[in-house]
Amino acid sequence: MHYAQLRIPALVRMLALTALFAIHALAVTEKVLYAFHGPGDGSLPSSNLIFDKAGNLYGTTSAGGSAACDNYYGIFGCGTVFKLSPNPDGSWTETVLYSFQGGLDGISPGNIIFDKAGNIYGTTWGGGVSTCYGGCGTVFKLSRSHGVWTESVLYRFQGGSNGHAPTGIILDALGNVYGATYYGGISTCNYTNFGCGVLFELSPSGSGVWIQTILHTFGVTTIDGQNPNGGLVFDRKGSLFGSTNLGGTALVNSGTIFEFTPSPSGWNETILYSFNGGSAAGCLPAGGVIFGPGGRLYGSAYGGGIYGSGAFFEAGSGAKGWGEAVILPFGGNTAGMNPAGLLSTDSSGNLYGTTEYGGGGTGLGSGTVYKMTPNSNGWTGTLIYAFSGGADGGIPLADVVVDSTGNIYGTARVGGLGDCDPYYGPGCGVVFEITP
Repeated sequence: MHYAQLRIPALVRMLALTALFAIHALAVTEKVLYAFHGPGDGSLPSSNLIFDKAGNLYGTTSAGGSAACDNYYGIFGCGTVFKLSPNPDGSWTETVLYSFQGGLDGISPGNIIFDKAGNIYGTTWGGGVSTCYGGCGTVFKLSRSHGVWTESVLYRFQGGSNGHAPTGIILDALGNVYGATYYGGISTCNYTNFGCGVLFELSPSGSGVWIQTILHTFGVTTIDGQNPNGGLVFDRKGSLFGSTNLGGTALVNSGTIFEFTPSPSGWNETILYSFNGGSAAGCLPAGGVIFGPGGRLYGSAYGGGIYGSGAFFEAGSGAKGWGEAVILPFGGNTAGMNPAGLLSTDSSGNLYGTTEYGGGGTGLGSGTVYKMTPNSNGWTGTLIYAFSGGADGGIPLADVVVDSTGNIYGTARVGGLGDCDPYYGPGCGVVFEITP
């Protein structure tokens, strides 16, 4: 195993806020494309959506399905992979492509991706090998032949140094799988004793077996990141970028942005930025980072910021090294609170995200979808839609996808029909479309 020499660049000065957030919502229309009933059709969607070339949508639910088991969170059903197909009358038809059974095949699937052939790849948070509480998680593949989808498990994590609880994957041009686990690695890196996660690669062998290589174990040093949270991205040179939920140089573990560069001797890690534990800078980056305008990295922090409810940030290199600039602080019940999931972009360079809470309504609110628009003075933030937590859905936890005409599609964990989640509220979750 190769351990990289960590390098901490100088911190660029914190920039002043460069965006105004429009508290009012745009005149948009939200339509529920599908409301989950649970358990058979799935419940509690918490992942992204992806389009195929025919305009069908694919996603996962973290619970529900055909299996008579409790998932990782003690909620009925072990999750599904589903497809939504549009009908001529404007309605959508849901088809469950696979129901996880809660054993070696996995429990609670997360985000999914397509390969070039149209196969679906994803991870499950639990299930697989039972040496971890609730299972150590899996990497799976769904392949279609003559209209039938078949699930196969590419890899089952073992826990410990091997990793535990994968948080998403990406593919390189050769079809190798790269990802990270939230737990596993070394158990002494933090107080949980679950480990601080690993960065891994899966490569297919001639026999059909996928071989795992650990590229990095997080938390080996006191200044390293801890608990990577998905959202990896390659640059054009083949380097990997992402974020960790915790770790870094701050007195309070607040998270990092990292880069891994391939070399003949292994993958070399650079901590590009360590979040400072609160104030204007934000902390606990959520869902990874993406490349946006100017080749800079953009993401959201779940906590911190001047209101304590998170921040939208950009990070890039300057004369003094890498640094972070807070573009938008979240806070207040009428605005978004606690951004969750990866950011998305459209063809014009606008960025979109979701917040778990805020948006008005009772309590902490039921979450929002927001848009960031670049302009000559920086960015303008706009609250696109605030969920009520009722029939329209609530608690969006994943990134959205934007089509060529600007319509926004996503999932909300609760709301809609049924009563599936005793923690967040009524409803089994929805798939939604927002039309500007």
